[in-house]
Amino acid sequence: MLESEMSAMFPESPTDSRGAGAWLVRLVLGALLLLGMLAVLLYAGARFIVWPNIDSVVGRYAGTVEQRLGTSLTWKAIHSEWSGLRPSIEIIAPVLGKGDMATRADRLSATVSLRSLLRGQAELENLVLDNPFVVLRRAGDSLSLAALGPRPENSQQSPGVLQWLLQQPDVRIGGGSLVVTDVDDARRSLRFNDVALVLRSQGRDHAMRLDIGNANALAATLVVQADLRRKPQSDPADWRSWEGNLQVEGRQLATQLLLAELPAASRAALQERLAAVAAGSIAGQIDPSLPLQLDYGKVAHARLRLRSDDLLLTLADRAGAAPSGDSPRGAALLRFDRINVDVRLRPVADGTTEISAGTFELSEVGGARLRATNPQPVVILGADGAVVRLQGGFERLDIGPLTDLAKLFAEPGSEQPGQAIHRLSG
Repeated sequence: MLESEMSAMFPESPTDSRGAGAWLVRLVLGALLLLGMLAVLLYAGARFIVWPNIDSVVGRYAGTVEQRLGTSLTWKAIHSEWSGLRPSIEIIAPVLGKGDMATRADRLSATVSLRSLLRGQAELENLVLDNPFVVLRRAGDSLSLAALGPRPENSQQSPGVLQWLLQQPDVRIGGGSLVVTDVDDARRSLRFNDVALVLRSQGRDHAMRLDIGNANALAATLVVQADLRRKPQSDPADWRSWEGNLQVEGRQLATQLLLAELPAASRAALQERLAAVAAGSIAGQIDPSLPLQLDYGKVAHARLRLRSDDLLLTLADRAGAAPSGDSPRGAALLRFDRINVDVRLRPVADGTTEISAGTFELSEVGGARLRATNPQPVVILGADGAVVRLQGGFERLDIGPLTDLAKLFAEPGSEQPGQAIHRLSG
């Protein structure tokens, strides 16, 4: 009886549940509308207040850059534009550093990230640099941007300009000049003109193409292409941080200057492997092509294609020691009028390394000729670098002129050159 009376006094409304749902929808819509209005206000403030005063924003950002890099950053003028949702900026005659060591350019243009702008920062996208002039300082085997001040010991700074470049999604540089100054030996200084760079980055993935249209004394042209991935939180200057494909090509590369520019460890390793060649005697021009597959500090696969119509070298004495003087007594002089080599290097699972030559042709003006036929030459090297197996076929050989040539491939203390030639041609 009591329940029926209570039901009569408070009847259940069918709209109660629907009213609660409508209230929740209105709350969500109101919050979205509020956020939308806030976004519009921020956008309007960025476009009509911040962007017309971009000089002061860039000035504050430049102060941060100067503090991090330890050098000055100046420019001649700044122009800004806002088209749709893409604010852009153009900096005329930017200069990083001072004096002859400064890095400068005619113009820097970029699209600015709208999200970073609303955070009071200025992260660049689609960065374009016209006619830059960059000076690198070399001390020993290390390179640094000459415009930057010296980094304090135990500094926790980021790796610098390279790290910053790799954080930009799209970088294009055209008409640049690059100068490498050696603090220990001015003769090792280099200059590259007509430098063009395209760099695209997405997270840890980076694709790059570098064209050097005029390498002056070093080469006529140089091209470097890469499609690489970097370890997280790693130093980009350390090649062990990378894996992927890298290819280097050159035309009319001066061998003597190239060898002088190699790092000391690389020069020592090369001299050890070519003990039969007098140090510093290699001269002439080559057209190399070197594709590499890198695997975080290891070369997973390499291919060397090499052509030359004029290469000169001097053989050391029979013991492998480098003779002194330009024309050592008893040393053989070899001048090649044709070199055409296509060699592949591949590590094998058992720890050995396989070197095979799809094309191998040498022609020396003294009469030595060496041209590979089927089966193609294959050398298997052990983990210690010693020859484990050697096979291959060559055209009919004239033993006399090839004796000196065979010294190039004979290790000190190994079998006589004539025996090596007989074994290769048999």
